Amino acid sequence: MRAMIVWSLLVSSAVHGQELKVEGRTYNPSCPGYFSQALLDSVLTYMPHESLRDQVQKTVLHYSFREAWHHDSWHKPVALQGFDRLDSGEWTAALEAVEVAARGSYTMSHLEFAIQMQLKDGTVVWDNGGRAPMGFYSARLPTIQCEAPAHVGLTIEAKAHEGDYSSQE
Repeated sequence: MRAMIVWSLLVSSAVHGQELKVEGRTYNPSCPGYFSQALLDSVLTYMPHESLRDQVQKTVLHYSFREAWHHDSWHKPVALQGFDRLDSGEWTAALEAVEVAARGSYTMSHLEFAIQMQLKDGTVVWDNGGRAPMGFYSARLPTIQCEAPAHVGLTIEAKAHEGDYSSQE
């Protein structure tokens, strides 16, 4: 069975007033057998600030992960995932079967991401949490389980840089 997580929040950032929601699950695909890897499935829904909604032409999720053992931010190469625009004006992006742990190799502790928007006039605008020019959002991944627990709401934090994590993260 698969473990599931749900993240939901309203955040402030460089483009204040947008809404951001992430739903997902982490699971061991070989459970209850031998553990060799853990995967993350996630859907991110994003509503740009009201002043930008009609101007956004394209939206891209830039994401990576914080490694749990060495506490390295953006540990994996940055991956890009395009968003699809919904009739409601929201944008949605899906991450499917993204490896977040490999036996004896690494375990990721946080999803780290920023959102890039291209406006109709060609201008590029970033939503990175608003803490610093190179800031990002961070959300702690849940403990990997075989049994699907009840949905858990987690808070996404805006980080200015890797030094914003406590020593336990």
